Amino acid sequence: MSANNPPPPYHVQSKVDDPQAFAHHSSVSALWEEKWKQPCSMGIYPFVHGKIEDFEPIIEQLKVSSNDEVSILYQPDEYAKAFIPVGEKLVQQGEEAEKAGNTAKAKEFYLRAAAVYRIARFPINRSPLTQKAWQLNKATYFMGSRYLNPPVRPVLIPFKHANTSAGDQAIDIAACLRIPNGEVPAAGWPVILWICGLDAYRIDEVTPKDGHIENGSAVLRLDIPGTGDCPAAPRDPKSADRLWSSVLDWIGTVGKEQYDLDDKRVIARGISTGGYYAFRIAHTHADRLLGAIGHGGWSHYTLNEDWIKAMNHMEYPFDLAGALAHKFG
Repeated sequence: MSANNPPPPYHVQSKVDDPQAFAHHSSVSALWEEKWKQPCSMGIYPFVHGKIEDFEPIIEQLKVSSNDEVSILYQPDEYAKAFIPVGEKLVQQGEEAEKAGNTAKAKEFYLRAAAVYRIARFPINRSPLTQKAWQLNKATYFMGSRYLNPPVRPVLIPFKHANTSAGDQAIDIAACLRIPNGEVPAAGWPVILWICGLDAYRIDEVTPKDGHIENGSAVLRLDIPGTGDCPAAPRDPKSADRLWSSVLDWIGTVGKEQYDLDDKRVIARGISTGGYYAFRIAHTHADRLLGAIGHGGWSHYTLNEDWIKAMNHMEYPFDLAGALAHKFG
């Protein structure tokens, strides 16, 4: 665009300079009533598998400990404290159900605990207690997800293209794999390469049911650089390219041989911050993908100065600028 033809305003540009535009930033009470209560009651992201009765006492505790000040969301350890006892109680109930042979109830309690620990470490595990919540989030999710049908399979993928001099860790890539039930297609299962986001990790289901599985595709979920357990360097933009090369190599070898995956039918699907990586992989690995889809991915103005300054009083309820800074190392 020339100086005489400036770009048109983007959708929320009129609200960038208005700290009062989004009421959920005014207090913990407003966060609950305006932002979280409805999705929590519906069990939709980020409260998938959660129950409102688990979160209501947590919110009340947050109100008390913070004097209803939303600033507690900017203090990760203080914020996470309210969640841990509720998660522990749900795990205990899951263990009791399991001992009684009631695996359906055990699954429910474990996944409810995972939902509590997920919100405890939101939006990114960057402090001692949110890191503990992340470990508990993983443990309880895998305790419950083994009872899903089909089950979730944790897999480790060699990071064969890692570049340690660029900051990559020389460790395996942790991923979650789900394979449909039924007869394997002649060429193997088509694969959805699910690229997670800033706050949605490989163990977090965006919906209670996976339509990809129901429609006959295997789903391989992975954390993005700087989040979860991803070993790719947060500060190097090219680390994701090395990550995906390693994953696609695995799909065509171990994935094909052990899990009947079809490396000729791989579609990348990225959500939120992961949407940016979906846009990128569409170009860097175009010859190895059947397609790529980015949902809510970054483009255009996402990281310009005005937007960064506005992030923390916009739609996202947390310290988004700080979380993104942590994600990028």
